[in-house]
Amino acid sequence: NVRRSRGTDTVLGIPVDKTIALTTFEDTIKIIDELNSAEINNIKIRLNAWYNRGFFADIATSVEVEEALGGDEGFKKLIAYAKEKGVTLFPDIELSIAYRDQNFDGFSFDEDLSQTIDDRPASYQKYDPVMQAFQGFGTGGVISPMFMKELYTSAANDYNKFEVGAISVGTVGEYLSSDFNKDNPLTREDSKELVIQLLDLINTTNDKVMVNAGNEYTLPYVTDILELPLDDSRLLYSYATVPFMSMVLHSHIEYAGIALNLAGDYNYHLLKTIESGASPYFVIACNNTSDLKQYSNYEIAQYYSVSYGIWKADILKAYNTVNEALSDVQNSPIRKHEIVSSDAYVVKVIYENGISFYMNYDEIDHVATFVNPETKEETEITVPAGGYVKIGADHKVINVWEGVE
Repeated sequence: NVRRSRGTDTVLGIPVDKTIALTTFEDTIKIIDELNSAEINNIKIRLNAWYNRGFFADIATSVEVEEALGGDEGFKKLIAYAKEKGVTLFPDIELSIAYRDQNFDGFSFDEDLSQTIDDRPASYQKYDPVMQAFQGFGTGGVISPMFMKELYTSAANDYNKFEVGAISVGTVGEYLSSDFNKDNPLTREDSKELVIQLLDLINTTNDKVMVNAGNEYTLPYVTDILELPLDDSRLLYSYATVPFMSMVLHSHIEYAGIALNLAGDYNYHLLKTIESGASPYFVIACNNTSDLKQYSNYEIAQYYSVSYGIWKADILKAYNTVNEALSDVQNSPIRKHEIVSSDAYVVKVIYENGISFYMNYDEIDHVATFVNPETKEETEITVPAGGYVKIGADHKVINVWEGVE
């Protein structure tokens, strides 16, 4: 991901805002080169905070590329280079949340935000695990689905000139709000129909479309999903996880779970990625990452560990680990998911092409019994703690992974 922050500088001793780049377009080209040289292909990059002042951007009724990242020319150079290397860029445009409103930009906080039942503009809130409460973020508000299509049409007037061929509208796939506007009230079902119309338009004007989370109604219109739920709540009374959504989508839509470098348990979520047939996903930045620490705002503070220099080796290792596991089942549907052990720590995933996996989420090795479906012969296999055993279509063990070293 490419992100942009605002720092503080002084001019004649007076504090002023300063635009600083976390990852420039030139940096992104270098990252592509480094990953390609390590024989990593099928790279997809979502660019965040790349326009209209970056983090908490001005509403996208117009789209201006950030000069700190390289401006229009740097953006065009990156687009051309990515196409040459077979890399898909997904610049993200915010259509659901309004952070800042400029005069005469065709948007009004009073008229174009969803309204609460007591006739107030709906504010954007998110749960802060530190404060254990929902927090509002600046002047952020929830854009009414009634305005989203108009907003996208305005943004597309500027965006389409770059001929990227792909787009991310992340929050459109994640949030769905009602609107208690007295003149044009919307139930969530009404809002869903408007969002479907929006996604249909986005789909017809872009070759590839990415969203977050992937609410069901978005699926006919998207090609890629980030932060797809791969796990359950993991609360006390949650016994086991069945990756139903992954079973439905695998081999049809490409998807990834949460960013591995932001996960609380790296090995656990890497194993979940393999169990779900997902792609590895990292949030990274090249420069000025220490400046993120000055923000108490959870929307920014969550990116506490995104330095590309620190995570590069892990990115390469994660890609090779997932590629070794899933390269021969990438286009095969998941046909069955079984809970093997009584404590639900060991699970089995079976693909249509006959390849299967035994996954062990316990801290100790487990012994599982594999039954050859043809001969009915039983074989005991040891599934390593935090790892998996892969069995080929010929019913023989072809790989054992013992977790992250």
